[in-house]
Amino acid sequence: AVILPKTLLKGKESTQKMQAKQNTIQLSKMDLTSSISATGTLESANSKTVSASVSNVKIKKVLVSEGDTVKKGQSLVTFDESELQTTLSDAKESLSDTITQNASQLKSAKRKLSDAKETYTTQKKKLQKEVASAKKTYEAAKKAVSQAKNQQTKSAYEQAVSQQTSSNKQNKESIENAKESVTTTENSNKKSLKEAQKSVDDAIEALENCVITAPISGTITAVGVEAGDTY
Repeated sequence: AVILPKTLLKGKESTQKMQAKQNTIQLSKMDLTSSISATGTLESANSKTVSASVSNVKIKKVLVSEGDTVKKGQSLVTFDESELQTTLSDAKESLSDTITQNASQLKSAKRKLSDAKETYTTQKKKLQKEVASAKKTYEAAKKAVSQAKNQQTKSAYEQAVSQQTSSNKQNKESIENAKESVTTTENSNKKSLKEAQKSVDDAIEALENCVITAPISGTITAVGVEAGDTY
């Protein structure tokens, strides 16, 4: 073992104390925070892409620009509605003409049916009288001595009966044809009226859709159209 002198030991202890003192700092109470940094793209939790349900309509004016703040319901774009207004006006006029024309056609078809019924009734009575007259003449001729006269009146009677049957049949067919014409006209009128009304409704809808408004309040992030564009 090596025994060091006390003076050397004191010197070593003093050096260690000095080193310990130099490595000591005064602590104070404070809040500790931890933070990180990152790069990325911010995206709104609620965003909307807006458009109008029209086509081939010229844009009159774009009322907002990228970065503008808008409120819900605010108008964003206006359109040139002149052509759409003309289309609506023409559609309404066509609808009016269709209504008038349909009424005229149906009136004509019903008049023909009425005439056919009247003809049938009138001719039926007339033919009944003619047959009755021919039969009476034939019955009277049976008592005559002349066989030729009997044959003549019989032939006239048979012809009257045949004419009655034929005419009544034709007149009944005319009535049925007139009824079918009325039904066909009514169905055709319904179709043409529906089509004309649809043209009006489509024109009205096009005008109603000819608007772009903000569905939510927020900031415009992009504008994809310009005034003068065909939408």
